[in-house]
Amino acid sequence: MGLSRLTRHTLLACALMSAVLVITPVTGAVAAPVHVAAAGDDDPAVREVQQALDAAETAASAASRRALDASAAAERARQTAELTAARADALTAQSDAADAARTEAITRAGASVARLYRTTSGGPLVAQLLTAADPDSLLERLGILDRVTTVTVRTAGEARSTADVAESLRAQAERARAEAARRAAEAETTAAESQRQSDAEAATVTATQAELDRLFARLAALRETTAAQERAARLAQQTAAQAAEPG
Repeated sequence: MGLSRLTRHTLLACALMSAVLVITPVTGAVAAPVHVAAAGDDDPAVREVQQALDAAETAASAASRRALDASAAAERARQTAELTAARADALTAQSDAADAARTEAITRAGASVARLYRTTSGGPLVAQLLTAADPDSLLERLGILDRVTTVTVRTAGEARSTADVAESLRAQAERARAEAARRAAEAETTAAESQRQSDAEAATVTATQAELDRLFARLAALRETTAAQERAARLAQQTAAQAAEPG
């Protein structure tokens, strides 16, 4: 009787333990991973990244535009300096030619008078006028003197005219050379500014490229894509927007 009761108690205890083991969950089990859906275009994080991309691309575009403008200004200044220098050289050559013409005119005037004096028969004309007693001879010599005077006045006028031209061209050449020097200095200054803008653009592009890489990687993580896919998608979007613009 005692053995039978002990056996029943033992079986009851085993049954209770089995029930507890079945009902009680296993505390050491690992929870299943929860999948998070990819972010859409309306996601705040995605919009934030897209705005940052817009800002970075705008900064790079502005830097490139400044560099191009500076380069164009440097080219214009260089061309202006070259044209001014060429004009100065041309005026200098004209001035030299005018000086030579002035010298030639003065020499020609003196030679004309001397030749007329020498070719008059009977000695120098003035001496003949002072010593001649024959009225006919005197009238002839007075006519010669009139022609000599006319030639002298004409050649002297030509000499003065060429001298005035030479002086004017000389002054213009001096001003042109001064202007050429000023333009050359301006060209050097604008060339230095162009180089500075180019260096600044290179630095901006380098920094922007690193920022774009970071932003595309972040966008790819949000959308569960790759950075290359995000770049291609953005380029396609920009191309479509440009094609849709009027004009």
